[in-house]
Amino acid sequence: PEDDLVPAAVAVAPGGPTHVLISDEVAEHIAGCNMAFRRDVLQQLGGFDPVYRAAGDDVDICWRFQDAGYTIGFSPAATVWHFRRNTVKAYCAQQRGYGKAEALVYSKHPFRFNLFGQAKWLGRIYGDLSTSLLLSRRPVIYSGVFGRGLFQTLYEPPSSLTAFLPLSFEWSASSVPLALAGMICGAWWWLLTVPLLVTWTMCINGARKAPIDKRFSGLKARALVALLIYLGPLLRGWERTRWRLKELQIQEHIGPVASEQSARIDWGARAFHLSYWSEGGTEKEALIDGLMDFLVPQKYFVVPDTGWSNWDLKIARGLCSRALLLVCTENHGGAKRLLRVRCAMRFSRFASFLLRSCAALTAFALILDWPLTAAAIGGVGLITTAAMGSQLVRFGRLMHCIIETVAKQLSIIPVEPAARPELPIGTQRTA
Repeated sequence: PEDDLVPAAVAVAPGGPTHVLISDEVAEHIAGCNMAFRRDVLQQLGGFDPVYRAAGDDVDICWRFQDAGYTIGFSPAATVWHFRRNTVKAYCAQQRGYGKAEALVYSKHPFRFNLFGQAKWLGRIYGDLSTSLLLSRRPVIYSGVFGRGLFQTLYEPPSSLTAFLPLSFEWSASSVPLALAGMICGAWWWLLTVPLLVTWTMCINGARKAPIDKRFSGLKARALVALLIYLGPLLRGWERTRWRLKELQIQEHIGPVASEQSARIDWGARAFHLSYWSEGGTEKEALIDGLMDFLVPQKYFVVPDTGWSNWDLKIARGLCSRALLLVCTENHGGAKRLLRVRCAMRFSRFASFLLRSCAALTAFALILDWPLTAAAIGGVGLITTAAMGSQLVRFGRLMHCIIETVAKQLSIIPVEPAARPELPIGTQRTA
């Protein structure tokens, strides 16, 4: 038990280390302060990744165990007591560290994260304040048909992104400027404060239901818990976004490369196509592996297909541009192969969310008869669209040249060769 009001409030604030359970005996994640592994299996996986200096190592190793086919057992009696952070300053530092760790873990396990870069858990998180949120679903009790079940089992509902959305960094980053704009504009100002009011309503509701030590369960403690519920996701989201931006900005520049084949561009699908001929039995995996070997050392973020996607590779450049690469191999008998490459250029989910938000805010301003506000937001949206579109086109040219370079390294022949001089990346050719 805590011996003061502040430690008692910090102890029940969300965001601390906890376990995620798939069943009563199987865990998806166990906290680093309460884990034990077989030494031989841990060595087989290469041990803990030293890139995680503050947090994230427990999440990474748990997912690596499961990816390797192992099961993580859970025993409620096996508990390691440890000294938790008990000050507001330490709690805030912890949340910032978790945000950085999420950005680092994302680069290794991108398919386990949602739109906002938050971990998607298959199991259930018990003991947090999620059931106190306004939009969350209550636990379900199974009592059997007509109450004839031998044991009344409590099932925790799956985590809902909608329930946590008003507490996200992205929501707060939008709601605070909206509330300020509403206060400045005057009429209908209260509509723009609704997102911020929803956030604080959820914080207060969570603090009201928090299991604070009865010795300190007063108004001050619950007000502090409400503040921590608000600050925790905000600090974590800020650090997560900052470190993801930092990771995307360290990509190395790729110098001039030659292009021997003119791409067939499908403007409607926002994709281009290339074809290569091989008489040495070259399969698609050779081209895919070659692209990964070329891009990863250049600090490009590359995600391979896990079996559930309609692309083979997803390559990220910057915060807004993505390339979805698909390779098909045609067998023409013996060792003869025709490799067809499709590279679709897409905005990232963040860029799409940003553009849709600008469009929605512009429409909202027009409905409220604020033409100047609508013009300002619409203008910003158009400029942003043009800038991101230009970046996407340049990335498409770069991907064309990279694919050509890797194909040349594999000694596969362009189907439609077009001898061209070497040009720097980003230079546009004219007829």
